Amino acid sequence: MSSSLRTPAVVVCVAAMALYGDATAALSPDSRLYNPSAMATAKIEGDQHYEELRKAGVLRLRRDVIVRARAPDGLPLKKEEKMVHLIRHGQGYHNLLGDVYRDFGKSVDSTGGGDADNPYVRPEIEDAPLTAIGRTQAKGLRVATKILSGIELVVVSPLRRAAETAALSMPHLRTVVPWVGHPAVQETSGKHTCDRRRDRSEIKDDFPWVDWGLVSPERDGVWTADREQPKAVSDRAYAFLLWLRERPEREVAVATHSAWLFTLLNSCVDCADPQLAAWFLTGELRSVVLSYEDYILSDVDQQVKDAFGYTYPIPPKDDDGNVVEWAAKGDL
Repeated sequence: MSSSLRTPAVVVCVAAMALYGDATAALSPDSRLYNPSAMATAKIEGDQHYEELRKAGVLRLRRDVIVRARAPDGLPLKKEEKMVHLIRHGQGYHNLLGDVYRDFGKSVDSTGGGDADNPYVRPEIEDAPLTAIGRTQAKGLRVATKILSGIELVVVSPLRRAAETAALSMPHLRTVVPWVGHPAVQETSGKHTCDRRRDRSEIKDDFPWVDWGLVSPERDGVWTADREQPKAVSDRAYAFLLWLRERPEREVAVATHSAWLFTLLNSCVDCADPQLAAWFLTGELRSVVLSYEDYILSDVDQQVKDAFGYTYPIPPKDDDGNVVEWAAKGDL
């Protein structure tokens, strides 16, 4: 696999550049907001998560509905297409802490390893908010979101840093279009305290214009001491894609997280453009056109699915040649 897949893209707003040309020249990443430590962290964490997806056997899963992602081309959307503006939250305090640890020579595993030395498990960063740089990154997206004048729906993760980023980057849309808090776009859950959300009542107090009806119960019922498995994250992301398909809106903004986005673009959709599927920088907006196609299984595929519960001709295996746990259980 080309390393470009795991290298953060340097284009902040693909859609705006494709649709509006030179008007978005100011959207290139600012070196004051993306220092060498942050850029190095993005490359490291992209590599870590690619390996995690590969070992779990969940790269480019085939499911009953094929979802394809491509860069916008400026042409009108076709019937089964939606324009989706994917936003990774601005720098959070957990991101800053990870950079500091690495600056002092400590290895940080963003996939959940290294319990004792992992900054993401510190209790002080539960549901981590944005840093000053993170807030500046979010505000910097206003140029793009105002150019993207066709947004009809804003979807936000219930974690504070994503909701803050959406609020700061799209204040002009607060009373204009629906805002929906969606648990399916929450970051990989478990173990990392930065990914444990606050109580729903607190979130509603901070962001009262968002519809939090899909977020329940009051306490975070997903987060546990164990890290959520890649297949489970992929299932959540795929479920969100199906939910989005049924929505009437054709152009949507989604404020979410890096590992979730990486899983979405490398496990749930057919994406031939490695830059679209690359790891996101903090505060990056990247736009994709999604299309949906109901997949008709071949006779052989149907026999395999009936027998094993998945549509792979050969079940995915780990480095030791063993069928990965979820495949062995037939859990597609």
